[in-house]
Amino acid sequence: MKWAYDLTGAEPIISDIMAYDSATIAQGELLMQSAGSFTAGAGAAMAAITAADTSAAAAVNAIGISLETKTTADSPSIATACNVSTAAGACYVKAIINPFAVYRAEVTTAAALPIASSSSIGSFCVTGAGASTAMNDGQGNWAFFCGSAGPNFGSLRKVVNTATAGTFLMDANCLATITTADTVIMATERTRPAGLLHTDAISIGQSTITLSVSLNTRVVQNYIDRGAGLEILKASTHAGGRVNVGAVQAKKTKLYQDIMMKDHLFGVDI
Repeated sequence: MKWAYDLTGAEPIISDIMAYDSATIAQGELLMQSAGSFTAGAGAAMAAITAADTSAAAAVNAIGISLETKTTADSPSIATACNVSTAAGACYVKAIINPFAVYRAEVTTAAALPIASSSSIGSFCVTGAGASTAMNDGQGNWAFFCGSAGPNFGSLRKVVNTATAGTFLMDANCLATITTADTVIMATERTRPAGLLHTDAISIGQSTITLSVSLNTRVVQNYIDRGAGLEILKASTHAGGRVNVGAVQAKKTKLYQDIMMKDHLFGVDI
């Protein structure tokens, strides 16, 4: 995750902040304040910790991204418990703390969603996605088929309907029937919640049950990079089956989202 810009036009505000992790805080990792009342150890409700979470409540009291990597090999170690009585002193990282910061994150293929056997040429079914109100969040998503073994590797489509549980109808048919060899990543449309943060808190992940319910982030803009630089994703340019790149170009193609924090430590809640 990288700094993109500030909604108010401000420059990055960089500060040394106390941080904790059992292993690593990485450069580009989104941080949030550890929760709860003060306890002796871990983040102690004072330190910044990773904002990665498997729940929709990730990035509560978000702070910003770390500008450096700290591990247990550092002194003090990133795993130093944040107690007032810690002799070694807590570990600090340099981080951007702007409440109106916008960060650019890749929608990672490491969390690509597997396709179920019930898919067709005009719709796809995500393995594990059941009947849930949250599935309606799929409407309007950009879907990129990223599985190199699949017959639709390199195709970009837009989801227009998710009325049937787990099934996503697209704005145009794919070039071939969608099979279980295909995998897909999805980017939610701008102004809506982003997907859940990946486990590294650096990229945007996916979830089979809650595809776009990261309650504390909002998408400012979506991009595609087909190996020749960023293009703003637009329905007039990229929807309707207009993007079907070959295998070589598909390996270079990535989706990115500009996201901002809805629940910032300094009180922003928009």
